[in-house]
Amino acid sequence: MSIIIWYPVLRNKSSTKTQIMKKIVIVEDNRSFKDILKMVIENNFNECKIIDLIEDQDAIKAISSTDSDFDVLLLDGNLGWGGHGRNVLNILNEDQLKKTIICSADDKFIKEAQKKDITVFLDKGFFGIRASKIHLYILEILQKIQS
Repeated sequence: MSIIIWYPVLRNKSSTKTQIMKKIVIVEDNRSFKDILKMVIENNFNECKIIDLIEDQDAIKAISSTDSDFDVLLLDGNLGWGGHGRNVLNILNEDQLKKTIICSADDKFIKEAQKKDITVFLDKGFFGIRASKIHLYILEILQKIQS
């Protein structure tokens, strides 16, 4: 049995989209959650390139490549096939850590990220957040990384 939750499209109140972020890397194995993230980004940030990854090793290769600069990294902790976000976290430099948002309900991983001075977290548990408001929460978190 599948549960389908409808998420209304969120658009900025102005007629143009925000033009802050250019390259966003999403490392997330939960397809539904990733789709929500992509919807919020695509509907609120103009001219974004989204790099969509599932496994930690693919993320490490992408971030370590010559074109490794990104504006935001959305990083899950528990990834499929035995991978983990900590493997990605451990290769990030100081500048990249400042542009990282941890998307996890894994307390141990969150504590590891805090030790690396990451301060922006998106709790995937969504405790106390109505399903119809999740997109607003994600947008708020994305905007925090810009300040």
